[in-house]
Parts: sequence; structure tokens; C-alpha cells
Amino acid sequence: ASFFVLIIMTVFNWSKNRNIIFLTLLLTSINIWAILHYWLVIDFNEQMAAIFSNHFTPIYLMIGPFLYFYVRGVIKDDFIWKKTDLFHLIPAAVQIALILPYTFRYTYEEKVNLILYLHNNPSDYLETYFNSVFNALQTGAIRLAYFAIYLIFSSFLLIKYLLRSNGSVVLNIQRHIVLRWLIFLHVSLLLILGLYIYLIYQSNVDHNFALTSQSYTLQNSLAFLISINNLSLFLIPEIMFGLIIPKK
Repeated sequence: ASFFVLIIMTVFNWSKNRNIIFLTLLLTSINIWAILHYWLVIDFNEQMAAIFSNHFTPIYLMIGPFLYFYVRGVIKDDFIWKKTDLFHLIPAAVQIALILPYTFRYTYEEKVNLILYLHNNPSDYLETYFNSVFNALQTGAIRLAYFAIYLIFSSFLLIKYLLRSNGSVVLNIQRHIVLRWLIFLHVSLLLILGLYIYLIYQSNVDHNFALTSQSYTLQNSLAFLISINNLSLFLIPEIMFGLIIPKK
């Protein structure tokens, strides 16, 4: 439900703040990842899991860049897109090429059977090659490292802005709310990243970890954080308008 709230709020506020598109893409990417884990772990469904497994991995590699684009635009209070920003899309483009054999060589029924096999044999999951170069463990590690780099850099941009404006700019209510939201966003994403790293680590140590109550609790915690991020756009409408920095 929170995902549909996100889409509706974006459509109605696009004209007021175009940077919202990057936030929408960021949260949508995370939502797709959460849906995959829901069908794989919380409420296993081989048909749905076969649809979401691997096909959307290029989008997951864009979570970091979307965060960076959004924070950069909010801080500048302007919609920014440069030709050099295309370089941020390279990893996702490479991943598209790597998953092409899996996407088109195997039928949907074969993918469903693979998901069923992995569900019944979780010890084989991390060693399964869903693309032509990396197995699931390596792909997950690369994705996490890539996202962590962007999260650190985006946090640096935000901290730098806060330090620069703290002593020289009197923050109005709008800017105060948006800046606090940005801080919350980074903290929540850090928690999501940390929980996912822990989930991957435990799954590597204990191949049956995905079937444990602890894994179930972790998955629900991730879903809760993601839902809060989505609903915050509805609960805190000021986010939609950005900082609104007075023009000189």
C-alpha cells in the first residue's frame, strides 16, 4: 500500500519539485528489492519469486546513484542532470548484459523450477550463477559495496551542507523539516544496508538461515523501514517541495 502512496504523491507533485523523481526511483528500487525478499522468504511463492528474481538486479545497482542525484538536487534546490551522470549508469548497464543469458535462455517454467529447488536446498542459493560471471553471493556483495560507496558520498554532501549553513543561514520551517528528513533518510538507509549485510553474512555462515525465525524478523524489520520511508512522503508533505532556497 505504501508503494502506491509513493507513486500517487509523486505524480501530483512533479511540477512543484522535479527532484522528487530521483527519490521516487530510489524508493521504487528498494521496494522492488523488498518485494523479491517477501516472495522468497516471508510468504514464499515460486511464481512471483521467479518474476522478481534476477531480472531487476540492474535496478538495484541504481539505488546509490538515485540517492546521490536526489540529495545533490535538493541541496542545490535545482533539478540537475549532466552528461557525465551517465557514467553512474555503467554498472547497471553491465549487469543488464550479464543477465541476458538467464533472462532469455531459460523459460519461465525453468525459472520457477530453479526457485523451487533453491527454496528446498537453500545451501545452494549463494553459489548459484544468475548471470554469466558472478554467483549470487558475489553479486550481492558487489551491490552492497556499490550502494555503500554512494551512501557515504551522499552523507558527505549532506554533512558538508549542514556545516556550511549552520552558522550563516537561518533555517525556516520548510528547510528545517526537509533537512531533518534527509538525515532520517540516510540513517534509515544505513540501517537497511546494515541489516542486509548481516542477512547475507548469516546466510553464508548458515545456509539454512533463511528458514529461521531470526531471518524472518530481519526481513520484517527491513519491510518496516522501507514502508516508513514511503509513507513519510504522505505524512510529511514538505518533502515534496525541497529546501526552497531564496534566490539572490
